[in-house]
Amino acid sequence: MADTSFSRPTRRRFAPHVRASLALGSIAVAGLGLTACDSPPPSPPQIQDARFTTVSECVNAGFPDRLCEAGYSAAWQNYKETAPKFTTNQSCEEEWGTGKCVTLTPEPAQVASASSGSVFVPMLAGFMVSQALQQRYREGGGGVYLGNSGYGAPIYRDRSGTPVQIDPPSTADTKATPRPVNMNTTSVARSGFGGSSSGRSSGG
Repeated sequence: MADTSFSRPTRRRFAPHVRASLALGSIAVAGLGLTACDSPPPSPPQIQDARFTTVSECVNAGFPDRLCEAGYSAAWQNYKETAPKFTTNQSCEEEWGTGKCVTLTPEPAQVASASSGSVFVPMLAGFMVSQALQQRYREGGGGVYLGNSGYGAPIYRDRSGTPVQIDPPSTADTKATPRPVNMNTTSVARSGFGGSSSGRSSGG
């Protein structure tokens, strides 16, 4: 009599192996997520003095508009206080060049003690957004008063057209002298100042 019995094929079970692979993959993905969360945020751009010709040029470089306006305002106040002053336009132009001087009207409190209502000074050709001003802006979130003249410096152009700043005299016997400076040519990361160039709308 023929043997009609047959052995049943052994069933392979894949499910446990597949589940284990998926579980290991999930752990790996979760580990990557934790690593990303634990990584430190990117550092803000290094603070350096920045010099611009106009406020719009400053904003286009990536600085918040409120910070640019504050830098200009501080430089303007500094300019009125410290710009080289001459009694005549001719004497100003002899040192700074033809057509490079303007009339500056003193503050009301200064007019009474001045021999003339006006003095002549070299033109304001730009302004500096100082490191101190940038740091103050970051620490205060853009919501601090920034009008102090010590936070900005005026930029002039000498007879040859070179941008210069005037360093204060080191002693009473020395004279303030112009120092050539480079105008800003690179952009900054907007995220370093709150991620926006608009200080009015975002407060920073």
